[in-house]
Amino acid sequence: MSDDISAIEGTRRTAKEMADGTLRISIDIEPRHKKEFHKLFPDIDMPVVIAPMKPVAEGLVTDRKYGQQARELRQSDFFRRPDVWRAVGTDDEFLDWLKTQDCAFKSRLCSGQIVPMHVRRVANGAGMGIKPEYSAIPGCNIHHGMQHQHGESACAPREEWDKKRIEYVQQWCWEALKYQLSYDSWANVPPWILRDWADEHDVSGSDGNLWLPLSYYENYLEEK
Repeated sequence: MSDDISAIEGTRRTAKEMADGTLRISIDIEPRHKKEFHKLFPDIDMPVVIAPMKPVAEGLVTDRKYGQQARELRQSDFFRRPDVWRAVGTDDEFLDWLKTQDCAFKSRLCSGQIVPMHVRRVANGAGMGIKPEYSAIPGCNIHHGMQHQHGESACAPREEWDKKRIEYVQQWCWEALKYQLSYDSWANVPPWILRDWADEHDVSGSDGNLWLPLSYYENYLEEK
């Protein structure tokens, strides 16, 4: 991407209506666009213009042929498995990605840079001075300080921390692997591409149980 960029790609996520009727929109920017994002939007409260992206660029895949498989993949527990996390990337890469996210406990209190807030559970390998891998969520300086001074309950109930921990590592895997496979959308990823990746990294399943949705195993010979 050149130095004279004026726009970058993103994905519209949730929208929340505030008390005064304002819509607060969440937009995901993929890791490969992080530097460009910070160049375009160095400060908060900057005015922006948003518009739906029309994929007209030459060679861009637009048919979203595998949308149904992508939906089933999203609903499956494939990206909830630690073996898959390790195959996608390192814990350090996951922590770096967390630093690009908003605070997990968005509120008027939020301030400062985003840092990984580790969710320590003995079942996940936590111990004295030990921070389990892939067990963190993004937090601003204020909420990070609240966690250390008053414990997790100062920010949210324990159950919410556990839920968010899985959601964030799952989202990181979803975005990172799609980028590694060189696709802009999972709806454009041929099932055999992910199957081959899973076989190569030994995360296809164990004890006769397939980890990917069944739709990723249909018509294998025809696709190949």
